[in-house]
Amino acid sequence: MKLVAEIWGRCDVVAEVANGRDLVEAIEAESADLVITDLSMAQAGSTDGLALIKLLRRRYPRVRVVVLTISGSAVIVDALVGLGVSGVVSKRDDVDELLEALRNVERAGTHVGKSFQGEDLVPEVSLPEADLTKAEIDVLRQLANNLSVTAIAARSSRSVATISKQKTSAMKKLGLVDTMQLYTYLRSLRGGVRTG
Repeated sequence: MKLVAEIWGRCDVVAEVANGRDLVEAIEAESADLVITDLSMAQAGSTDGLALIKLLRRRYPRVRVVVLTISGSAVIVDALVGLGVSGVVSKRDDVDELLEALRNVERAGTHVGKSFQGEDLVPEVSLPEADLTKAEIDVLRQLANNLSVTAIAARSSRSVATISKQKTSAMKKLGLVDTMQLYTYLRSLRGGVRTG
């Protein structure tokens, strides 16, 4: 991390830790305003993973958190975004992706790494034509894979309002009157029913 901080030139590394317990102690001691953490810092008697992120967001809501993870799971990425992390970057990405995340976070934005935005992360769900736009189909596919509107917006660099509008528009075109009907419909598609 010191090398990344030197390259970025916009922060000082005040602590490097190996586990969640030490991370919490370092935040307390150093009054950090940005944390870059690995999602998995397993050590006996120490919190890591989503439990650590929940703890950090609850205790230190003003601290921006960027999470590095080897997991490519859409569920994990969605959970992290839902917890309010400022950024999620794959450990498989090069240092430029982390630097881009730090620049976005510095501008009070969020960043979901490019590795998590690919088609591979969100499997295909066949949808009927119903005059749906490409953007509406994309939103429905991601909803079918249990992503929230907020997570879809973060992944696609679109606003939550835009994603909500596309969801609502698709529902109207499909004749669905509420979110419960939408999720019932999407579950039926995931069960192997192919239309369109």
